Amino acid sequence: MIVKCLIPVIMSLMFLMSCNIIEEAIGIDKNEDDDKDKIVRPVEFFIDTTVSVSAQSAVITGNDGFSLIIPQGLTVSPFRVQVNRPWEVDSSDGIKILNCYDVNLSFGNTFNPPLTITIPFDMSKVENIDSLKAAYYDEVSRTWVPFDSRVVQNGSFTFTTNHLTRLGVLEIITSGGYTYKFTGAKGVEVYYTLSGKHAVMSPSDYGEVSDQPYHIPTSDPLWAPVYVQDIAFTIKEVREILAASPDSLKAPKPDETVTVYVKYMEGSDGQYGTVSGSIYINNSVTLPSNMSGITKRQILRSTAAHEYLHFIQDYYYVMNNASIGQWWLEALATQADRLVWGDKLVYCESEIYSIESFATLIENLSKSWDDCNADPNWYLAGCFFNYLSKHRNGSKLNIASILKVGGSSNSIYRIVLDEQIKSQLSSDIGKEYADYVRYLFEKGNQNLTVLTGGVAHLEMNPSFNETIERNGQSKTEEKSITVPYLAVKMITLKNGGTDTLKTEIKKRFSLDKEIYLCEYDKPNEKFTGFVPITNTGVISTLAKKNDKNYILIINKSTSGNATVNLVMSNVEEVEDVKIDAFQYMQFTLLSSGDAFSYSDGKKDNIFEVGFLSDQSTRSIESEFKNDGTFSIISEKVFGAVVPGGFDEEGSSYDSCRLTVQGKYKGNVLYDVSIKQNKQTITPNGARVKNSNGDDILVNAVLIETRSLLIDMIVLDQDFSYYAFGKQWSGDDIQSHVIDLEHSIEKYAQYDNKLETITKTEINNVDWGLMSSMTMYLGKK
Repeated sequence: MIVKCLIPVIMSLMFLMSCNIIEEAIGIDKNEDDDKDKIVRPVEFFIDTTVSVSAQSAVITGNDGFSLIIPQGLTVSPFRVQVNRPWEVDSSDGIKILNCYDVNLSFGNTFNPPLTITIPFDMSKVENIDSLKAAYYDEVSRTWVPFDSRVVQNGSFTFTTNHLTRLGVLEIITSGGYTYKFTGAKGVEVYYTLSGKHAVMSPSDYGEVSDQPYHIPTSDPLWAPVYVQDIAFTIKEVREILAASPDSLKAPKPDETVTVYVKYMEGSDGQYGTVSGSIYINNSVTLPSNMSGITKRQILRSTAAHEYLHFIQDYYYVMNNASIGQWWLEALATQADRLVWGDKLVYCESEIYSIESFATLIENLSKSWDDCNADPNWYLAGCFFNYLSKHRNGSKLNIASILKVGGSSNSIYRIVLDEQIKSQLSSDIGKEYADYVRYLFEKGNQNLTVLTGGVAHLEMNPSFNETIERNGQSKTEEKSITVPYLAVKMITLKNGGTDTLKTEIKKRFSLDKEIYLCEYDKPNEKFTGFVPITNTGVISTLAKKNDKNYILIINKSTSGNATVNLVMSNVEEVEDVKIDAFQYMQFTLLSSGDAFSYSDGKKDNIFEVGFLSDQSTRSIESEFKNDGTFSIISEKVFGAVVPGGFDEEGSSYDSCRLTVQGKYKGNVLYDVSIKQNKQTITPNGARVKNSNGDDILVNAVLIETRSLLIDMIVLDQDFSYYAFGKQWSGDDIQSHVIDLEHSIEKYAQYDNKLETITKTEINNVDWGLMSSMTMYLGKK
């Protein structure tokens, strides 16, 4: 039973989503002014006794057939058992409550092993025995949640539960007072009405016309308002796409019908009812306030996809298990529209949340990623999924696989995600979370950023930021910042004086944390710089009064809080350490085994990119700019190619272009990208069939691409005659590598076109086998 809100109206134009689980919304209220969620509290005890289960199980029965079996050893001390029968339980027209109890044990409300409960009911009041459900009422989310394990026998329901609250036997009534039913989309039925507060929004308010191929014209007996048709055909489409490859998610059998109810839902855009197995969609949609280029139809379709994904989750998750986190289900459901339509959407649902609720997203980042026990935090947790499946460099996370594994695992969900990241991406959740944070601050992607409202919103959030003001007379200070696991916090360093302020910032020893000194690029609304703060220190320079730098502290660990100590001290006016401009670069990664696996099944223990030797015959353009960026382009082209081979000149390739780009500050290089493209042409090296079907020999073209992206290099080691050198080992290697790629493509070249013959690429790196990574820089 999931309720989800996509676009409610909020104060101060803030997009605050709400999610309530309200199974009573199945039907339409007869009296629209009644509070149908009201449940009157019981005033007398049906059973009130004290028992002990230290030596044997306890069986407690009522005079109406109710029974409660408490297993031996559940607790060692005697305890009180109270069973209350409410005087009155109001429900909607869609649910008939046949019997209901409140059950409480004095020592707690969650148990292992579970309790066994039998609830009697009057068979004469049952219209359809197949519609019976045993369920508990969630007082927090105000939802009836069905029990998965249950037995119906002789007018009673028996089930087990590991937690206690209000319990009952229900019958689902599908009529519910709806005037119309649309059946024009195969496998979907939509119930709706055109009058009263539950009426579908008018065509003029919806603003979408009947212009889709699936729309049924008004002359057809199956016709329904466009709003209703859009819901029905969207769910049909989503059902078909998600059930097909590659997602292959479970779905209703072909002859089963998905039932949808459209009604006024009091601030929620949609919900899925796990008791009835039906989907509920609000009778109107509202456009978001902070974005353009999005239509009400897209909002409605995203809502329908979201709720259908909840429908699918019911195949994988035991919804009455107290350990199932609603935040996890909602975070996954925000990926539904992207799963179905990919890049065809202007904004996916996660991106809408990040834009409309940016202030809340900032608050979320200051807490652990999975510390989200309320709406809209449930949905904002999905922004991390969106990054992993859409925006990260290299391979992308498969959300369908995450959904499946989450339903069968007993692990904490962040551990589930960590295991899937390791399996799918050869990475880990800590590294990916740190990259996700950097993406939110650094990429300037207006669809996924924390800087929608500018940097002031970051500075004003006391949970996320602390401002430190220093001037030329400030003394050395040590600042301690505590950051929860998988969370980030910020320090704003402000120049409170009138002169240029130079502050050296050093970190004390700390693991699993990334700490960066950044600047804010106001025109592009993003952070720049990202100079790593190490124990050797970096310099912050603030030229004028009120100038600011920002320190981001990311805790990559998966448990516990981490305390970071930063030492800040003023520095004298000294000449900055400068990097001696270099003209070439080479990286070599070595592993103790075959760590690099290729798509054709081959493996290797070495990866190299760049050049050290033979620079005299290369054209080199090396530029180090005053803005802190550098670029090197190195290219070599050989002479004429001879038939049957190459014009060998100490090398086996005909042309190669090497591009190195990045940033530098002091003796630190960061965001270093090195790309190498090599092309070899072999005359008559490939056999193909021409247009007549005859075999002919044509030129074979081999294109090899290697690339490596490194986060930071501190140039503090001298290697022989090279200008600079650096070597990493063991676990330090993966933490510095942001992306690594190697592909080899062979083409046949003829008739002014290229025809692919073979292609292979690295599809997995076993970082546990990595032994060393060496970097050399040099000059001609």
